[in-house]
Amino acid sequence: MEQTIPKSMAGFFFLTLVIQMTATHYISFDPQSPREVANDYDDRPKNVDDSYTNSLTDNIETHHHKALKAKRKPVRITGGPLLLAKGQSGELTCTAYGSPFPQIHWLRGDDLQSQIEKLKYVNLVYHEPSKEKVDFGIVKSKFIVDCASEADKGVIHCVSIINEKVQVASTYIDIDTSSIDLSERCNLIRAPVITNFISSMLVSQDSTVVIPCTVQGEPKPDIVWQTYNGTTITPTTDPRYELLSSGDLLISSLKWVDMDGYVCIAKSKFGEDRQSTFLYPVQNGRST
Repeated sequence: MEQTIPKSMAGFFFLTLVIQMTATHYISFDPQSPREVANDYDDRPKNVDDSYTNSLTDNIETHHHKALKAKRKPVRITGGPLLLAKGQSGELTCTAYGSPFPQIHWLRGDDLQSQIEKLKYVNLVYHEPSKEKVDFGIVKSKFIVDCASEADKGVIHCVSIINEKVQVASTYIDIDTSSIDLSERCNLIRAPVITNFISSMLVSQDSTVVIPCTVQGEPKPDIVWQTYNGTTITPTTDPRYELLSSGDLLISSLKWVDMDGYVCIAKSKFGEDRQSTFLYPVQNGRST
């Protein structure tokens, strides 16, 4: 009984969130030019020293991103713009939501439109829309800059694709060549970072769901899945659960009892990262 009440409350709040978010309409693809993005970020910090960090926080958002958030667009970037010294590391996070689950891609270059057209084609071929299956998710993807160099400088776009619908959010990475060069600190050791995951998922019961957990790290991190209460998921936990070689968790024949939080933990001797996904199974035929 103690576990049922929190689950029900979490489910209620999640469904409320879904209803609010799906009320947002997609707009046509209209990415900003590099000049427009740069002008938006004239208030980015001008100096970088050894103590400067670019940790992920909503407090770094500029007026541009606050405006995007106010409009409730279904894709946005946090953690930017980035101002890095040579050799420094940083990260950006893109959040997108919709139904079916958005496919997130990070793109750079002048041929943005042609890159998007190719991605749309691949998305439609491998993710054919289904009217029978309900799925809605809040998807997050991280872009990691390791050992920054001049090549990292410029506009970067987060592209969310759902069937033929495209949303683009843009930010800027700048390299401060006047600051202390930190390149000598660069090495092949990388602490684990989970770069692709879904924070909340709404999926039809009786279907098969894959909860993603894409990890970067050197050496290759070990991945462990747990529930919110700390129970480790193994092949013997439930025959419907399968830990894929990619690090993702597959659950077949989804049932109401599977409503829970699932935590992906990436570990190596150099560190640990973890991200959680709340999974809400929906009865077939139920609309939100």
